[in-house]
Amino acid sequence: MDTSQDELTKAPATSVSRRKVLQTLTAITGAGGLSALSLSSEIPGLDPGLREALAKELQGESATGQTKLTGHLVFPGSPDYESARLGYARQFSTFPLVIVFCQNAQDVVNAINWCREHNVTFRARSGRHCLEGWSSVDGGVIIDVSNMKEIHVDTSAGVATVQTGLTQGEVVEALAKTGYTIPAGGEPKVGIAGVTLGGGIGLLARPLGLACDHLIGVEMVVPSDTGDVQIIQANEQNNADLLWASRGGGGGNFGIATSFTFKLASMPTVTFYDAKWDWRYLSELFSVWQNIAPSADDRLGSVFNPNSQINGIIESYGVFLGSENQLRHILQPMLEIGKPDVVIKTASYLDAFHFFSLGLSAFPARRNRDGTRLPGCWPQCRCQYMVPELGWCSGPDTNRSHSVLP
Repeated sequence: MDTSQDELTKAPATSVSRRKVLQTLTAITGAGGLSALSLSSEIPGLDPGLREALAKELQGESATGQTKLTGHLVFPGSPDYESARLGYARQFSTFPLVIVFCQNAQDVVNAINWCREHNVTFRARSGRHCLEGWSSVDGGVIIDVSNMKEIHVDTSAGVATVQTGLTQGEVVEALAKTGYTIPAGGEPKVGIAGVTLGGGIGLLARPLGLACDHLIGVEMVVPSDTGDVQIIQANEQNNADLLWASRGGGGGNFGIATSFTFKLASMPTVTFYDAKWDWRYLSELFSVWQNIAPSADDRLGSVFNPNSQINGIIESYGVFLGSENQLRHILQPMLEIGKPDVVIKTASYLDAFHFFSLGLSAFPARRNRDGTRLPGCWPQCRCQYMVPELGWCSGPDTNRSHSVLP
């Protein structure tokens, strides 16, 4: 979901620097509003027509024959602009001309049409967790669907339709009330859009598959053959190729997804575990875990976190669709190493999700709000151990946590 949409706009990115955006901020939010823009000196790199269009949008107007931006609009100078422009990865500190918080799919259509009419690039955004920064842009428009949070569950058909502004935590919580779930990741604040379109790996992946495996329908805003923008449905009967491509390969490649339809799985009772060891057992633990995890019972979803020596803790956790005795038998080769601090409980998957979510939220932020590194975090890695095929690396001076799923 979080991605560049330059191809969809069919227009090159406007060359507007951060300085020019801030100049625009001053012009747009001046005491005179539209008159301030009209009387201000021309801003290099910013088309006068775009400047006028932005002023009209600020006044709640639109030029004759042109598309009007709809939804909740946040302009530079708005009290919530600073929080609205930033995502989870604060090293991407960009300054969009406007953030459009869409309230429905038509707002998405209008935003894309507006960008095409005014030759402005845009980015799609949902949960703001794109680690590559693809949902941020300088001098363009961010089309944000995070206010679109409707969910409808049809228990008789075993399906749910969810809008793409929901986080995976909100989806898991809502479905649990009806006795259902879908397999997804463990971080509750990540958007369900990016999770699904990117695949959706989580602790239920081995027994239930990925989030995208449960995707049976997509509502998406796409360009039409006539040059307009339209809302289409993709399912097994209509646009089946688009549905197929969206199952893990749809991260911004085809359009902006506004809702998903999932086939549901019954909310399982699981046995979950969390075990922690002193860091000195790293080499032995990792070797044993590698022997266990790939060939373990398919009902087990397991993670191994080789934290840094500075952190001092090695952790493994997971969920098992079986009994506590069966799980202890599988884990016994690991639990015999050292004197681990072990939690093993039988509960609903929702309770397990909450348990692991608390642990994830306790991870320290790795960057300041301005994108600068926090002191002592992520220095140049001096690796003592590396398994290249897994992309895993941990050295005594690093402060990283790596999760590896079987």
